[in-house]
Amino acid sequence: MPYNRYLLLKYNAHINVEICTSVKSVKCIYKYIYKGYEACTVALQGQRVDYDEIQAFINARYVGSVEAARRIFEFEMHHQSVTLNRLNCHLELMQSQVFTRGSEAEVLERPQDSKLTAWFKLNQTDEHARQCLYTQIPQHYTWNGKEKAWAPRKLNIGDRVITRLYTVNPKNIELFYLRLLLLHSVGATSFERLRTY
Repeated sequence: MPYNRYLLLKYNAHINVEICTSVKSVKCIYKYIYKGYEACTVALQGQRVDYDEIQAFINARYVGSVEAARRIFEFEMHHQSVTLNRLNCHLELMQSQVFTRGSEAEVLERPQDSKLTAWFKLNQTDEHARQCLYTQIPQHYTWNGKEKAWAPRKLNIGDRVITRLYTVNPKNIELFYLRLLLLHSVGATSFERLRTY
């Protein structure tokens, strides 16, 4: 609501109040909190003939409170390397398949593994993988896109890996509950085994 009488009187300022009902609000808040400084340059005609662009940029630079705090506490501002992994969620034999013209029959006979089906195969052979949730696998394993398989990580960078499981609309009931099972079950070796959690 754009008008809240109580907050107006309490803080003596105009305050917009918005009820956050979705995850998109986090993106909006993050964007406004961590946006960079704002600057503008103004040049008046007739006063100075020589215009120093570098000095005008330095004079117009503004450091906000968030950026100032990050610099005071010596947090890294740039060169942050975080790996983002998106994990797919699909029903049995419903994964996306990529094929070239003329190789349709071969793909139908032997479908390519998705990250989910490759996780099932990994759990069948690797004891360590059976101790991890589906969303924890990218912290310990890397996805090989050519071989369509998970391989153990050579470097321990699990703390710099962010995993996202694709969202599913609750109206798609079967897939929605499959996603919930993936978030809580450990060591599933097949879709049947996953459903017997």
